[in-house]
Amino acid sequence: MRSDEPILGARLSPDSRWLAYQSTESPGSRAQHIFVRSFDFAAGGAGATARRVPAEANLTVGLGIWWRKDGQELYYLGPNRSVMAVDVRTAPRLELGAPRQLFAVPDSLPERENAGLGLWWGSVSRDGQRVVYSVTPPGASPPPDQLSQLALLDRQGTVLQRVGAPGRYGQPALSPDGTRIAVRRFDSFDAGAQSDIWSIDIATGRATRITDDVPADFNPLWSPEGRQILYVSARTGGFQGIYRKASDGSGKEELLYQYEPGAPVNLRDISPDGKYLTFNSGGVVLVVPLTGTDPSARKAIELSRDEFAVAGGVFSPDGRFLAYGTNETENFELYVQPFDAASGSLAANGKQRVSKEGTGPMMFWRSDGRELYFTDTEPDLVVMAADVSTASSFQPGTPRVLFHVPGDAQGDLGTTKYVSRDGQRFVFILPVPATGTRAQ
Repeated sequence: MRSDEPILGARLSPDSRWLAYQSTESPGSRAQHIFVRSFDFAAGGAGATARRVPAEANLTVGLGIWWRKDGQELYYLGPNRSVMAVDVRTAPRLELGAPRQLFAVPDSLPERENAGLGLWWGSVSRDGQRVVYSVTPPGASPPPDQLSQLALLDRQGTVLQRVGAPGRYGQPALSPDGTRIAVRRFDSFDAGAQSDIWSIDIATGRATRITDDVPADFNPLWSPEGRQILYVSARTGGFQGIYRKASDGSGKEELLYQYEPGAPVNLRDISPDGKYLTFNSGGVVLVVPLTGTDPSARKAIELSRDEFAVAGGVFSPDGRFLAYGTNETENFELYVQPFDAASGSLAANGKQRVSKEGTGPMMFWRSDGRELYFTDTEPDLVVMAADVSTASSFQPGTPRVLFHVPGDAQGDLGTTKYVSRDGQRFVFILPVPATGTRAQ
C-alpha cells in the first residue's frame, strides 16, 4: 500500500482482509482520522477506496487501534481521552457505524509520557470486554529506580563518570567537542510533566536550560560547530516543528522547518556544512535544504518511499555518504549510500550493507570517517562497530561487538549523537545507584 500521507498505527483485522489505520485526509492537513480499507491484494484491494470513520478529527497522533476477534468492532482513542468503539460490517460491502464512546479516562488519571507523544493507550482484549493502560497514582512518589543520571561509558562498556544531578532524562546527545551533553529533561515525575532541552557540562555537572515552555521540546541535536542546539517542539499543536537556539541558552529560538503532513518528526542529523537536515517520519527519511531565510519556503525531499520502512539518515563526516536502516531484508539492517549534496538526494548506485544480523536506531560515524557505530538488539542491546573506508567509494568492514549496554539503561536509545567524535566515549542514561550516591 502506498500513500502520499503518513500512515500510523496500521492494524490488520483478525481475518487479515481489512486494514485500519490513522492518517490525514488531504495533503497539508493536520487533522487525524481513522480509515479502513481492503487488504485483499488478490482481489484488487491495494487500490480500494478507504472509508473514514465518521468521527471528530485531531485524534492523538500515534494512537492504538484494535479489532474485536470477530472483526465486527473496532476500538481507538478519541479526543479528550475517550475510548471509542465502531461497528464494522464487511458484507455485502464495507460499512462503518457511527463511533460511540465506551468511557472516558478520568482526568485524575495522568497520562504516561512516551517519546513525547503522551501515549498511555495500551490494549483491548480480543472480546472487547477489557481495556488496559498505564497510569501513575495521583500524588505518588517515583520509586528510587526511576531516578536516572547521565553516564559516560568507554569502549568496553565501563562506566567512567556519572554526569549531573539525578532526575528524569531522555535522548542524550554529546557536543562536537565532547564537553557537554544536550538532553531532554523533565521537570518532575508527574504525568504530563514539562519537558525541555538542557545542556549539561560534563566536567562540572552544571546544567543550563535551553528551552522553558509548556509544549514538549525533545530530540536535541548539536549544530556542527556546537554553538547551537536544534530540537523538535510541539508548540504548534503537533510534533513537526524543528527549531534551534544558542547552546548557552541566550537569545531567541529560530524556527528552521515546519513539517506539514502532520506526522511526528524524529530529527536525526545535520550535514557537516550545516546545509541539510535529515529526519524520519512515517517510515520515510527526508532531507531539508536550509536555503533562504523563510522557514515556510523550505521543502523536504523524500530520500526513500517504497514498500519498506526506512529510518536514520546520518551524514558521514565529509557529507558524501548517508547511513540509514531499512527492513527490505528479513531484519532491519544498516546501509550506507552516497549522498549528492548538489541535489540533496541519494545517488542511484553505490548502496552498501554494513550490519549482518540486524540493527537498532542508533548510528554514528567517527570523525575521521573510518569507523561506524550502531546497535544490535538481539538477544540484548549491544554497541557494534565496523571499520569502513570512504576514500573513494564506501567499503564496509566486518561488524564487531564493542560492549553490551547495561540492562538497566533508560531513556530513548534512538538518539543519534551518543558517541564522542573520536569514538572513545558513549553516553547513556542509567538508574541512580540504590545508595543514592553519585559515582564519579
